[in-house]
Amino acid sequence: HASGRAEVIENGIDFNAFAFDPAARARLRAQWGLGESDLAIGSIGRFSPQKGHATVAAALRHLSAGQATWVLAGEGCVADNQDLSMLRQGLRSLALGPRRDMAAVLSALDLLVIGSAFGEALPVVGLEAVANGLPVVATHVGDAALIVASPTQLAEPTDVADIARAISSALSLRRGSPELGALRRGLLARCDISIAAEAYH
Repeated sequence: HASGRAEVIENGIDFNAFAFDPAARARLRAQWGLGESDLAIGSIGRFSPQKGHATVAAALRHLSAGQATWVLAGEGCVADNQDLSMLRQGLRSLALGPRRDMAAVLSALDLLVIGSAFGEALPVVGLEAVANGLPVVATHVGDAALIVASPTQLAEPTDVADIARAISSALSLRRGSPELGALRRGLLARCDISIAAEAYH
């Protein structure tokens, strides 16, 4: 294409709509049987080889994150999915299936892990997590570097040990930390829905 004839418009989300909701956190964690000190690590996305559920499961086992509950949401992330049941063996986990209350689900989590093996651009769920103040671990696929607070939270796709290392590194991050606040402000200025809409106009 001729230079100057193309423009990239970033994915945009409504940062306000995904802001952290402590009441929703308390409600969902009570439903899930989790205390405030229990660790909830989320994987959000349809059950598909692209999303890397097998690698994330192996990484959680590698960490022996026996204290953590792996919370899965998305199409196919249901209790009677036999392939997923095999991955969940030996891990504390919840399979929630498709959800329409993503701001509440993100509020209830302590860490989001995006284990994609391939084919992502800028994962929208990652933006939603940043808007929520939630720490993110992601694989080096697409623009994932934009949604993590530090390069130590990035891992090589399908590399179990590297994803385990990145999860371990992210567990020290907590909502309200300066790094996560700075990340949210930076992406708000770049990826809020109002900015995306203006770019389209």
